[in-house]
Amino acid sequence: MKIDQIETTVLEMPYTKPLVTATNNFTVARGLLVKVVSNGGTEGYGYADLFPRTGETPDTAQHVIESVLKPKVIGKELEDLARIRADVDHALTGNPRAKAALEMALCDALARSYHIPLYVMLGGRYRSEIQVIKMVSVGAPDAMAEEAKQLVRDGLALKLKVGGKIEQDLPRVAAVRKAVGDDVFIKVDANESYDAKTAIRLAKGLADHGVEIFEQPVPRDQFDALWEVKKHSPIKIEADQSVRNAAEAQLVIKNRMVDSINTGIPKVGSIGEVRRI
Repeated sequence: MKIDQIETTVLEMPYTKPLVTATNNFTVARGLLVKVVSNGGTEGYGYADLFPRTGETPDTAQHVIESVLKPKVIGKELEDLARIRADVDHALTGNPRAKAALEMALCDALARSYHIPLYVMLGGRYRSEIQVIKMVSVGAPDAMAEEAKQLVRDGLALKLKVGGKIEQDLPRVAAVRKAVGDDVFIKVDANESYDAKTAIRLAKGLADHGVEIFEQPVPRDQFDALWEVKKHSPIKIEADQSVRNAAEAQLVIKNRMVDSINTGIPKVGSIGEVRRI
């Protein structure tokens, strides 16, 4: 089954409510949709969200796919996915989100061409259900508490965004915990906004409010600071931006810098890299 067409479309979807984090204020979700069409007419779709702090935008991703990757892929056999991916990586370094969107479309088209679910093609199902966690935007403590209560009523766990100032962030977490009760899972995401010393203070305060995980407390490349926070934190520390590939995952695991890793296909660039992590 040969790859006959590749189309890219920039998508913009307004948020019903702005998502405010320590580093961004999202009012519109922007991303790139990739459609792959085989010579037999089978279509496959992939998508990646893109914004400046990822190092990519919808326009840059569209450009590299249309100008650099598309000529390398058109006419190739869908069944040769591993070879195609190697050629893509040889032709272009970086740009993980653009590569991920294209790869997802290729995988989707291959699974559809054989009339099997994509999860079967990737090796089969491991679990039948997962816990769904919804982000709560940075805001006033009472506003965050009210939003959290509605999410819990809908059966969701909570990921609280915080702004990087401990005197404001602890009251936010306290208000949410009081509103939802002691049995609800809460993790807190600092989006790289703290230094090690203050992050340790915050972690101790989060423990008092039953927070289970503190995500990405310090800037992504400050691995010594991440290790320091992990060493002194009474709750679990999770890496996000600090792990962008399997090599960084090995680094933080080997040096016991974190308890867990938050990863995803667009961030690391491929399904294979996620599996290696």
